[in-house]
Amino acid sequence: MDYDGSLQSARAIQMFLMLRVWAHCETTIMTVSDDPTDGDGLLAAMQEYFASYAVEAAVVRAEGRPSDAILDQVQRTGADLLVMGAYGQKRLASFFLGSTTKAVVEDAGIPVFLYH
Repeated sequence: MDYDGSLQSARAIQMFLMLRVWAHCETTIMTVSDDPTDGDGLLAAMQEYFASYAVEAAVVRAEGRPSDAILDQVQRTGADLLVMGAYGQKRLASFFLGSTTKAVVEDAGIPVFLYH
């Protein structure tokens, strides 16, 4: 699961947890942040949120370009599903999906759970 602190990302995670499709899944929460304090704070808050649903989740903070970091994590871990928030940008090409979301959906090679 990719969490960047945005409302869209939080909604995607909330919906995923409410649907209980995680029942017997190994779960990892990831954020991409070049600021360790900010990134670790986001992960700690989200880890507590998962615990409120009785879900233990590992955490990963990566640095760099978000789409590259997310795709690298998916490949390294052999993830089966990626959960992300989707949101529009000002440009018409990215109206329904943000540029990071669009890049990940195109190249992930696994199902992506998107929620707006």
